[in-house]
Amino acid sequence: RDRSYTSAYGFERKLSHKIGLVASSSIETQYRIEVEAENYILTAGSFNNTVNIRVRNCGSKVVKLLTLKISVPSNLAILGEDNKWFIGNIEPGDEVEVPIKIYVPAKLVGSSIQVTLELTYLDEHGFQLSENRKIGFTIIGYIDMQMVSLSISPSTAEAGDIFTISGAVRNDGISTASNVRVSIESREGIIEPLAMESVFIGSLSPGSQAPFSLSVRVKDDVAPGRYTITIKVVFKDELGKEHFKSYPIQVSVKARRQVGAIEAPARGERLF
Repeated sequence: RDRSYTSAYGFERKLSHKIGLVASSSIETQYRIEVEAENYILTAGSFNNTVNIRVRNCGSKVVKLLTLKISVPSNLAILGEDNKWFIGNIEPGDEVEVPIKIYVPAKLVGSSIQVTLELTYLDEHGFQLSENRKIGFTIIGYIDMQMVSLSISPSTAEAGDIFTISGAVRNDGISTASNVRVSIESREGIIEPLAMESVFIGSLSPGSQAPFSLSVRVKDDVAPGRYTITIKVVFKDELGKEHFKSYPIQVSVKARRQVGAIEAPARGERLF
């Protein structure tokens, strides 16, 4: 840039200034942070909503003294923490996972919400940079499947015998469970199913229950003792995602009766 002026003696003078600029690679390439959630579904009415937020440095420079601040709508709450996490430095290509617990009230079932994530960090020259991200979540109601009035008959079975487990499945949640099925499994391999391997119940609305009864046969080569079998309840939520819940119970197997021996029949045992 040139600048002219007149000296004290009336002579015209001219000054020239040159400014040099150093061009570096784009700041978007040097500093690029990606943020994503492990899942995008929150369960209303549940205190078990843990969302893992993944923060990844996709740039070419170290992100220094990174801080993550999360803002949620006023009708939600972050549990166990304030809304700010100090992450520290992240090298290029590295990733950090931040677990966050969010409580959503039951009245928000069926809605969608957005949370705002503010990322603050220092560049290589110590200047502070800040970026905002938004993540959307779908709200569904929780399903709490419980086993009630469970009993087994006979309470003690012989190898080769058939025993029956009866009870009811109850939905203590706030959302309807669909495609509910009940089956019996054994990791120890002591049983084999009969004609029906599972019982199909269908849909269970909140507060409702349905009975079931399943019979299985103890294998011929099972030694006397106490064994654990598992009642498995499989169901789908309102988005069609399948879940399952397992209930272990103890069964007793006794030695086979000798031919000609007389023994009183065993009664059924109420488990809970």
